[in-house]
Amino acid sequence: MNDESRRAGEEWTPRSGSAGGADPLGALEVIDGRPVLRFERRLSHRPEKVWRVLTEPGELAHWFPAAITTAPRIGATLRFSFEAGAPEGEYTRGRVLEFDPPKVYAFDWAGSVLRFELVADGDGCLLLFSHPLSGTGTEGDLPSAARQAPGWDACLGLLAATLEGEPAEPPGSDWFLARAEAYVESYGLGEGVAIVDGGGWMLRFERDLVQPREHVWAALTEGELPSREGRHRCASPMATWNPRP
Repeated sequence: MNDESRRAGEEWTPRSGSAGGADPLGALEVIDGRPVLRFERRLSHRPEKVWRVLTEPGELAHWFPAAITTAPRIGATLRFSFEAGAPEGEYTRGRVLEFDPPKVYAFDWAGSVLRFELVADGDGCLLLFSHPLSGTGTEGDLPSAARQAPGWDACLGLLAATLEGEPAEPPGSDWFLARAEAYVESYGLGEGVAIVDGGGWMLRFERDLVQPREHVWAALTEGELPSREGRHRCASPMATWNPRP
């Protein structure tokens, strides 16, 4: 799959169902150059109960990657609190954009809009969640989708456990890396691109590695430090979400 098709708004759905867990992989499409992640979960609880877990700060603390302080109304400010060493600046504030109990809750956060929708389904409901990435930088471009998606899978898994009243811990790094590789395969992000280079061709591969630049460089060069600048993909604050148990 080449870069042109990725910009055309085509949607990617999982090729093999799921990996690293029973939950289905999220879908990806590119709209106006921005990757958009979409997730669907069938929950065996009425929308009213799920709504409380989605919107009440005390419940959010069990599954969302930050503690939230806000008011239940459109236009209200959200304050996101993290543990020491976590991201600051735009990651600490947002605004409620939609608030329609018990159907739709949406707010902006760090340049993106997170939107949760509940649809009644028999004795339970469907949770539809979307997260459009920025489309730029190593935490919002297309390759980063394979890193962002497992983080949301983990959060939604904790949300489901909260609804069931079950104690749960965030998945470990082995699960995260396996899940990220499943997304790379599902979205075609491991495929190279052929580029005309002078009189020949050059194959270019780009991968988002959830490791600091120094660790990756050491693995490639047996420890020698890079001697010149280049484009490096490093883990961003959004990559290492550790939802509060």
